[in-house]
Amino acid sequence: MKVHRVLLILAPVFLLGALALSPAPAAAGEAAIRLGRPAWRPGDTWTFLRTPEKPPDPKRTIQYTVLFRARLEDGEYYVLQREGKEYFYSMGLGFRMSRGKGVERENRPAFPAFRGLWEGRRVWEERMEIFGPDQAPRPGGGVFRVVGRDRVKVPAGSFDAVHITFTEGGKLSREYWYAQRARWTVLEKVYWREGGWTDELQAFTVR
Repeated sequence: MKVHRVLLILAPVFLLGALALSPAPAAAGEAAIRLGRPAWRPGDTWTFLRTPEKPPDPKRTIQYTVLFRARLEDGEYYVLQREGKEYFYSMGLGFRMSRGKGVERENRPAFPAFRGLWEGRRVWEERMEIFGPDQAPRPGGGVFRVVGRDRVKVPAGSFDAVHITFTEGGKLSREYWYAQRARWTVLEKVYWREGGWTDELQAFTVR
C-alpha cells in the first residue's frame, strides 16, 4: 500500500520533469521555411508596375534585366540594368549598389532581404553602412521576419509566395512576397515617411 502511495505521489513529478525536458511544440505558423537559392542568368527580365502612395505621382513600369556577373571586393554579384543604370545584387539576391555615371547608393554589406529563406531562418538581423554621393556614411539595417506563405495575385498571374517583413527601429519599412516560380519578388510594398510605393510583377522571363 505504501509503495502505491509513493508511486502516486511521484508520478506527477516525473510527468512534469518529462514535460520540462521535452522541446516545446512550435506555434502555428512559426515553422521555418527553407528554399533553394535561385540562379539568375543574362537575359532574365522582370517588369513591375509601380504605384506611388502619394498622388499626383503617376503609375509607371520598371524593368530589370540581368546583364552579367561582376566581382567586387567582397564577392560576386549579378549586374542588372534598369532605366540606363546598373544595379548590383549578391548571389543571395541582396541589394548592394546602384550606379549611373557614378555610385548613387551603396550598402555595405548587401541588404539581405531573403537570406533567411536560404538558411531556413524565420528571423534575421543585419546592420550596415549606407553610402551616397557627397554624403557621410550613415548606419542602416533592421530586422527581417518570415511571416508565412501567401497566395498572391498580381498582373503577371497568381503565385505561391513567402511573405517577409523588414522593420527599422520597430517600424515596418518594407514587405516582400518572394515566389520561387518567378525567382524574385512578385509583390513589394515600401513604407517611407516621404512617400512609399507598391511594386507588382507584370511580366517576367527566366531560364
